[in-house]
Amino acid sequence: MTNRQIVTLVGCVAMLAVLIALPLVGLMSYRFGLADVLHKMPRLVSSDVTRIVGYVLLLGMALGPVLLGLRGGIADRAKLFERMLPALCALLLTLSLLLSSKPVSPAVGLWIYLVVALLMPVTVKLATEE
Repeated sequence: MTNRQIVTLVGCVAMLAVLIALPLVGLMSYRFGLADVLHKMPRLVSSDVTRIVGYVLLLGMALGPVLLGLRGGIADRAKLFERMLPALCALLLTLSLLLSSKPVSPAVGLWIYLVVALLMPVTVKLATEE
């Protein structure tokens, strides 16, 4: 395995671990993990359109690392959109939760996911320059 493949695989596993293990949404004093968010989305978000967008963003956060990991590395020819898909989904979900009319705010897990997703392409680039 090349450095690029190893770093990409480790970054993808870290993103998936954060997505599954840590809380994504804080509602007042409660914190929910990913499984709870899927079941409680109707209570967290009143609009059907907003709820669908939330599901799509969560799907993008889950599938982005899987697709990148299956590729075995971020190829130089890959589009920037493909490399930044997990971070883009996390950023949009973070902003939508911050701008929500209900008392919903992003929890620690979502912030960590966003940071890892933003750092991963940079780390892969640095690993390939050695």
